[in-house]
Amino acid sequence: MKEGLIKDVYEVIIKEIQILCTFASWKKSY
Repeated sequence: MKEGLIKDVYEVIIKEIQILCTFASWKKSY
């Protein structure tokens, strides 16, 4: 159960980083 929770948090963090990277690259090109 604990490992599953850590996995969920890890996936959320990855999504946040992907969104930030996409936004940063979009802002830079804009």
